[in-house]
Amino acid sequence: MKHTSKFCLLGLVLLLVFVTGCSAAGTTAPEQESAGSGEGSVAALKITGNVSDEVAWSEEEIRGMETVQVASTNNEGETESYTGVQVKSLLSMAAVNTDASSVFFIAGDGKTAEVALSDVDDCEDCIFTFRKNGGFSVLIPTVSKKLLVKDVVEVQVE
Repeated sequence: MKHTSKFCLLGLVLLLVFVTGCSAAGTTAPEQESAGSGEGSVAALKITGNVSDEVAWSEEEIRGMETVQVASTNNEGETESYTGVQVKSLLSMAAVNTDASSVFFIAGDGKTAEVALSDVDDCEDCIFTFRKNGGFSVLIPTVSKKLLVKDVVEVQVE
């Protein structure tokens, strides 16, 4: 009977160690918080790279910023009105360094598009448009639509 008790006790200890280990392994890291004002909010868009201040915002924070309307040609060749926040406005919040020359728009799926910083730096009609199902697309009327990115999550300045 002594051996049975020892095996039961050993089994319970192993079970406890296993359960404790599994619960610790099942925890996830906290999601990236935005650098904006919304405590605990998830970053929907961030600007990184050759900037003085890397910044990130939740979707709610960006939707709460000053917006502009821009008319541009859609995929069907028709003029459509888009609402969004100016790219130059967000870049200025990140304080782009003077030696920067390129901007990479990075989508959630990893697709990227490179644009010269000079194409967006003073552009009034370059905006992050609000997508119907959340997130942002970048609209830069002066560049090919093939270079535009949907579901932009990061802007990397180089």
